[in-house]
This record gives sequence, structure tokens and C-alpha cells, in this order.
Amino acid sequence: MTRKIFLCPTAALLILLAAGASARAQNPEPDARRAPRLQENIITLKLMRMTQVLELTEEQTAKIFPSLTRMEKEKFEISNRLTGKMRDLRALLRSEKAGEAEMAAAIEGIGALRLEIRGKDREADEFLKTQLSVRQYARYTLFLVDFHRGLEEKLNRARMMRTSPPSGTRKRPPSN
Repeated sequence: MTRKIFLCPTAALLILLAAGASARAQNPEPDARRAPRLQENIITLKLMRMTQVLELTEEQTAKIFPSLTRMEKEKFEISNRLTGKMRDLRALLRSEKAGEAEMAAAIEGIGALRLEIRGKDREADEFLKTQLSVRQYARYTLFLVDFHRGLEEKLNRARMMRTSPPSGTRKRPPSN
């Protein structure tokens, strides 16, 4: 008998965010060291949500999770290199000494990394097509868009909360 795994996505997200907030409060560390943990949390959340939305069986989960985890980590590594290349290109644009050849090489490097990321996405898609039913793959296609949109919204809200002053510190107008 196969059992389907269900996880409450809201509870999972709250646990991940609370763990991150707790770790930051106890030991504020540079973003460079925090990034891999955040990336792992995002991968875990994505896989948990995917399990629920696609109604994966235990057998499917056992086959899919290791491969997708590897591919997602590889994508994050490429993405981190891409971020570095973009930072370098920004520095070149600010520099008055930078030549067009340097900028062209930087642009070429960025393009190559973007193609690498697309290749990882294609690899994941091809793998999932062999592991999922057509109905599950259709759900996966929609899940990806919804997951990334929701993640972006949550991250934007978290950024807004980080940049706005705490609610108790705002000056109130004098009362009469």
C-alpha cells in the first residue's frame, strides 16, 4: 500500500522562517554564510509543497527527491556565480577605465551561466516527465509558477518588514 505524504505548507514556511529569524537573532552572520542554509530551506520547502500538490507516492518521493535536490543545488551554485558576474559587470560599468572588450566578455559569461541554468531546468523537466503521470506533470507545471510567485511575494514582504521601523518605535502625534 502506498501512502501519500501531506505537509501543511504554511506551517512549514513558518517553521523555516522562525528558524532563520532565531538563528539571526542569536548569531548574526554575514549573508555569504547564511545563503547556503537559506537555499537549502527553499529547496526543502519547494519539495515539500511539490509532494503535497502532486500527491506523490512514497516510491515517487524516494526517486524524485535526491535527483531534484542535486539539480536545485547545482542551479543555486550557478546562480551564485551569475550573481558574482553581474556584480563584476556593474563594477565595469562604473569604472571609467573599463574597455568594451572587458564588458563584452562579462556579458558573454553572464549569458553562458544563464544558459546553464536553463539547461538544469530542462534536465529537471525531462527527469520529472519520466517519473510523473501526465496529470502530475501538468500540476507540476502550474506549481512551479505558483511556487515562485508566492516565494517572491513572501520575500518582498520580509524585505519590507526588515526595512520599515518596528511598530512600537513610530512617533505618535501628541494627544490632547
